[in-house]
Amino acid sequence: MSAPSSEEQHDLKKTRMVFVKWMKPPLGWFKLNTDGSSVQQRKIAGGGGVIRDGFGNWVVGFSIGFNFTSSVMAELLALRDGLIIAKSVGIKKIVVELDAKVVVSLITNSSNTKKSINSSVMDCKNLLQGFEECIVQHTYREGNRVADVLAKMGSYQADKFFIHYHYAPPNRETSFLLALDNMNVLTARSMKS
Repeated sequence: MSAPSSEEQHDLKKTRMVFVKWMKPPLGWFKLNTDGSSVQQRKIAGGGGVIRDGFGNWVVGFSIGFNFTSSVMAELLALRDGLIIAKSVGIKKIVVELDAKVVVSLITNSSNTKKSINSSVMDCKNLLQGFEECIVQHTYREGNRVADVLAKMGSYQADKFFIHYHYAPPNRETSFLLALDNMNVLTARSMKS
């Protein structure tokens, strides 16, 4: 085995490790994690999400299939559906967390958006105004694992546009990831400096 070249050593110096974990919302608040999934090769898309309380308890999750669309649109549609569900269960204070920086930026900034996604962005902004208090923030994929599993489930659903409500984790993988989140397990993420 040869020693790393100077170029490889330079690249190693540019990376750093960040430890990520899912964080509980403050007591009296709820957290909505959403994710979108768009698989170009299979022409499928879906979304999913989960709402948890200040103790990390599962309140409700969902998965939904969409006609094939872009990843940004899948993220926006999943967020919209998650906000509608949060309102329907009477949540007043909500932390919204997703791993798509572009969507967080679209929702938190007042800049113009492409016409193709403008109505979905406005839907999300309008729904957020219906909460007494809300925070929208980015997390890395490692802090959004439960929503990611639900989004992938949604993208493979045969019945598109039908929301499946999950009042408990729907499978072993989701239960396992929920338990890891509640145990504050850190996941390492390599980041370019």
